[in-house]
Amino acid sequence: MFNKTGSIRTHPLADSTVAPAGFPVDRGLIRRLEASFAVLQPRSVELAERFYAKIFAAHPHLRSMFPDDMTAQNVKLVKSLEMVIDGLKHPAAVRARLAELGATHSTKGVKPEHYPIVCRYLLETMGEMSGSAWTDEVREDWALS
Repeated sequence: MFNKTGSIRTHPLADSTVAPAGFPVDRGLIRRLEASFAVLQPRSVELAERFYAKIFAAHPHLRSMFPDDMTAQNVKLVKSLEMVIDGLKHPAAVRARLAELGATHSTKGVKPEHYPIVCRYLLETMGEMSGSAWTDEVREDWALS
């Protein structure tokens, strides 16, 4: 909730149960997330492939939750990331879509303990593919997303 200057700001996707109403959205955060994703977007299919390869190597038991052919799944991941970035300026719409996505995941056996695994390997993969553009601040921004 506090940015580097000590001002109170809210994450664009925060809901009113997390962030008090009336606090401004952190526009700098939006710009950093957009810029960091712009670095990755041209290689988004590779991002998805590397991300899933990391998860399956570290947690092979999760492989059975996914189709044999990951082509469509890779596209879904990329589209979800694009939806989040596009929705930063229209958070109500993206929050609703993320809630739907979460509900769909729960019907496929996804459990709360799976989300930290996904976050860890997604951030790790993004960092590896971003090079020097991946700063501690950018990593923290994505971790909050």
